[in-house]
Amino acid sequence: MTRVARGGALLLVLLAVVIVVVVAATGGGAPVEAQPLVAPPHVSDLSSSGFSVVFVTERDVEATVEVARHDDAFARAAGDHGRLHRIRVTGLSPLESVKYRVVAGGKQLASATARSGPSDRSSALDFVVFGDTRGGPAVERAVIEAARALAPALVMHTGDYVPVGGDEREWRTALANEAPLMQETPLYLAIGNHELLSDPDGLLARRFLPPPDGGPTYYTFRTGPARFVVLDSNHLSPTQLAWLDQTLAAAAKEEGTPHVFVFLHHPPYSNGDHCGSASQQQAMLEVLSRHRPSAVFAGHDHAYERLEAGGIRYFVTGGGGAPLYGHNDFCSEDDKRALKVFRAEYHLLRVRIRGTSVEVEVVRPGTSDIETVRWND
Repeated sequence: MTRVARGGALLLVLLAVVIVVVVAATGGGAPVEAQPLVAPPHVSDLSSSGFSVVFVTERDVEATVEVARHDDAFARAAGDHGRLHRIRVTGLSPLESVKYRVVAGGKQLASATARSGPSDRSSALDFVVFGDTRGGPAVERAVIEAARALAPALVMHTGDYVPVGGDEREWRTALANEAPLMQETPLYLAIGNHELLSDPDGLLARRFLPPPDGGPTYYTFRTGPARFVVLDSNHLSPTQLAWLDQTLAAAAKEEGTPHVFVFLHHPPYSNGDHCGSASQQQAMLEVLSRHRPSAVFAGHDHAYERLEAGGIRYFVTGGGGAPLYGHNDFCSEDDKRALKVFRAEYHLLRVRIRGTSVEVEVVRPGTSDIETVRWND
C-alpha cells in the first residue's frame, strides 16, 4: 500500500471514531433529554375554568402540562416550545382541584396540585397580600408557609420580590423559596423599584412573573366578586393614568358590582423610612378620589400601616422579609394625619370577602395577629 493510501485509510478510521463518539454522546438519534428548569413552575392567570402553568427552561424545548382530574390518569392539557413556557389548563369547573405535572422531552420535571378560581357569580373570596420579601429568606419562608395555611385563591405581592432585579440568580433563589406556595396558588406582582435595579425595563420581572396575557407592567383582572387593579408606580405615565381612570369607571358598571382593590409598590401615604409619595402621585390620587376603590395596598416601607385619606382606605404591607423600618417622625403632615396604625412587624394580610363585607386580618407568622379590620362596601 502506498503512503498516500495508508494516510487515507487512517483518516477514515479517525472519522469513524469521531462519528461513534458523537452518536454515543447524543444517544444515536434518540430524543434530546429535556433541559433542566431555570426555576420551579408556578400557576398564574387564574379563571373559573382553569389556570396557566409558567416556567423557564435553560434552552428551547418542547414542553407539555398533563393534568389528572378526579384521581384519573394524567392526560395532556396543552404544550408549547421555547424557553419561556406559559401553558394553559382549561375546561375545569369553578374551584376544581387537580394534579398537574410539567413534562419536557419525555421527562417529568415537576408536579403539584392547583385549583381553578371561583365563579364570577360567587360572593365569597379569600386572598393574601404581602410584599418586600427581598433579602430575608428565613422570614420569607415563614410568610410563605403562613400564606399556604390560609389556602387563599390567590396572592398579591406589593413589590420588591428580589433584591436586584437584574440578577437572574436572585430570581431563581426567590422563586425556589416561594415555590411551595406558587406551585399551587397564583401570585401577581405589583412591580417594585428593586425589580428595576440593574434592569430598568424590568425584563427579568416580566420573564419570571409575566403579567396576565403578557401585557404591560400594569394590568387588571377579575376573580369572583373582586376586581384587581395593579399599577406600576415606578412610571405613573399619563397613558397608565388614563387606563386607570377607564378601568375603574368600567369596574363600577360590572355585573355584580365587584369589590375593587388597587395595588402598587410606592404608597401615597406612609410613615416609614420612605414616607408617602402623595406629592409625586397627585394625578393618580385624583383618579382614585373620583372612583373610590374598596382599598389600596402598597409596600416599599417595611412595616404594617393602616391609613385613611380622602375617604379611601390605604394599607402598607412591606413586612415580607426585608429588614424592618421604624416609625419616621419627619414625614409630611398629610402622612401623619392619614395614619391609624403603625407596626414594625413581619406580617401578611388575609383579605376575606363575604357578600358586601370585607375583612382584613393582619397575620404575624407563628404568633398572634396584629389587628382585624372590617367594613361593608
